[in-house]
Amino acid sequence: MSIGTMKYPQYIGLDVAQSSISLCKEIFKEDTNKSFMLYKPGYLVNRGFFKAELVVCLDVLYHITDEHDFNTTLLDVFQCSSKWVVLYTKITTGLEPQEVATIKDRDTLSHLAKFSDFEIVEIINQRYPQLSSSHFIILEKKEL
Repeated sequence: MSIGTMKYPQYIGLDVAQSSISLCKEIFKEDTNKSFMLYKPGYLVNRGFFKAELVVCLDVLYHITDEHDFNTTLLDVFQCSSKWVVLYTKITTGLEPQEVATIKDRDTLSHLAKFSDFEIVEIINQRYPQLSSSHFIILEKKEL
């Protein structure tokens, strides 16, 4: 399946890079079910901007080096989800040596535990560790 044929009833893509937003708007200009917006950490928190059944955050969290932006982005992700969160990120302790300036390792699972209304239902370990150090973490909102 090519990227141009993915079908969603409604899709909102957020990115911090205007160039990524512009590219996606061009690729999907004929698809009225998809919208793309520039993301600023904290803009979505407590604003009731939107809720989605599924919020997906891919290859983002470990690239956020600022602690405030990291915590705010996580809060945005979980506050926007009404049922599912899927993260594709590194699972680290935060004690690993920081070798790349654009990557910050943190105690990933401890940060996720702060969102007690969600539970991890599955971790899908990376099949190709020579290509990526990220894993899929699937969380579901607990029923009250």
